[in-house]
Order: sequence, then structure tokens, then C-alpha cells
Amino acid sequence: MCTEFKGTSTLNDASGNALSSITSNYRISPLGIRVNVTNAVLSTDGNYDLNPNDDTNGCNGNAASPNCNLFYGIEDPSLDYQVDMILYFGQGQETTIGTTIAGKITKRGKVILHDQNQPYTKANPCWNGTYLASQNKNIAVNSLCCTKFEKPPSGTTCAEYQSVTQVYQQQGRQQQQIDDSNVEPYLQVKYQFNNSSFVVSILNFTNGVKSNVQFESYSSDTFSQICK
Repeated sequence: MCTEFKGTSTLNDASGNALSSITSNYRISPLGIRVNVTNAVLSTDGNYDLNPNDDTNGCNGNAASPNCNLFYGIEDPSLDYQVDMILYFGQGQETTIGTTIAGKITKRGKVILHDQNQPYTKANPCWNGTYLASQNKNIAVNSLCCTKFEKPPSGTTCAEYQSVTQVYQQQGRQQQQIDDSNVEPYLQVKYQFNNSSFVVSILNFTNGVKSNVQFESYSSDTFSQICK
């Protein structure tokens, strides 16, 4: 599970020249997200406003005072949540020169995801987003990368599972199991996790007729694997 992130957002004009940028660190805890803007490159009258889920209690800075920090609390940590880091780049008191999403953090169960339900993993540690940020055709280039993974507390994960698949024949409106003396068709599979792999073993397969069974597993960061 990813617990710490580093984010960068750069606002470029239509010619690709950098107008403003910020660098920020994020720390996830059971109660919320701690945000620290550690560096900001702004014009003399430049400023920014970083708002989790466009909350009014955001984090802001300017050329004279570029750094800021905030804690975004989660009302019920037991529930899933999604936080979009909305970022406004400004110039002067009232002019916004760019609006963008600086990062996406989504919690589903005990997994932290970025876009399209993809988890932050060591093989896929970054969320990236490039957006048209203003009517002037300013472009915002954003990234949010996991910098620290932590194992869940002991006892919160299971290293081995087993599944049983039993086929039933349908007779009329009632389902009747095939004769128990044959126990067929029947499939029993074991799933094991370790530090570097996911192991699938077919423990038992029976069927009344000559046949094969094939089990396929899919992952976002590797090729599909087949077990026959």
C-alpha cells in the first residue's frame, strides 16, 4: 500500500514556456491526507491555491511565501474515498491563469488507486495528467508518484486462499446437484501470495466425461498466466 507521494505540477503557455510550478509531498494516514508544498516557482505577482476536492479550506502560497501545508481529514476512514487535488495558478489578486488536477488519490478497501482503477504499485508508481488549463491555451502537466510503500499491519492480509467450484444440473425450476458419489464436475483451486509472486495450484478436478479445465489469471502489471 502506498503511503507517501511526491507531486509536481507545471503550467506552460501555448509555446511551452513554463509560467508557474509547484512541488508537493503527500502523506496518507488512517484519518486523512497531509499535504506539504515544498517548492513553488512563481512570477513576482504569481500565486497558487491547492484544494483537495475543491474544498474552501485549501493550501495557498505566493512568490513571497511559497510554501504551505494542510491536513485534509476523512470523515469516516472505514469507507472508501476519492480525493482530486484541484490546483489554481493565479497572477495578481483576481486573475486565474490556469486550473488543473494536480493529483488523484482513491482508496478502495486497503488499496490506494489512481486513474482508471489502477493501483499504485512499484511497477506502476505514478499518476500523470496533462490538461488544457485556461482559455489562453495554457497547458498544465502534472504527476503524482508513490515514494513509499508500506505493508499493511500484521493480521490484515491473507497469504493463502482456496476456492471450490461445483457444477449443478438444472431440472425444471429446481437445481439438483450431480450424484454426490461421483462429485463431478468439481474444481478445487489454491491461491498463494508471497513477497514476489502469486501462485495458483489446481488441487482437484473431476468430471464424468473426458475433459480439461483451464484457469487464467490477469494482472495490470504482468502478462496473463494459464494453469491447466
